[in-house]
Amino acid sequence: DQMLALVRRCGRELGLNIVMCSHLLDEVERTCDDVIILANGKTSGGGAIEAMHTQSNDLLVEIDGSIDAFLGTPQMQSLQARVEGRNIIVEYASDITYDAIRDAAVESGVGLRSLRRKTSTLEDAFLEASA
Repeated sequence: DQMLALVRRCGRELGLNIVMCSHLLDEVERTCDDVIILANGKTSGGGAIEAMHTQSNDLLVEIDGSIDAFLGTPQMQSLQARVEGRNIIVEYASDITYDAIRDAAVESGVGLRSLRRKTSTLEDAFLEASA
C-alpha cells in the first residue's frame, strides 16, 4: 500500500509519467489514471480508468441470509433477478424496485447489506477486451 501510494504521489505531485505493468487490477485501479489492456501479447483496449467505470441499469444487492428465501418472496418474484456468486443482480424498472427489494428483505428475514447501482470495473473491461 505504501509503495502504491508513493507511485501515485510521484505521478500527481511531481508530474512524472510512470509505466506500471501488473495483473493485480484492483491495484492498477487505485494507482493509475489510464491503462492499456494487453491480451495474448496484443493491445486489445485501454483508455482512462474513470471512463471504464460505467453504471448499468442493474442494481447490485448484497444480503446476509438465505438467497433462496429472499428470491422466493412475492416482491422478488415480480422482478427480473439473477444470482452472481453471493450477489443478486436486479433489473431496475423504476424507483419502486428499491421498495420491493427492501420489502423482500424484511419478509424473508435477511439482512440487506448493500443496495446500489452496478458499476463496471477494470476487470470487466479486461474480460470484455480479452474475449
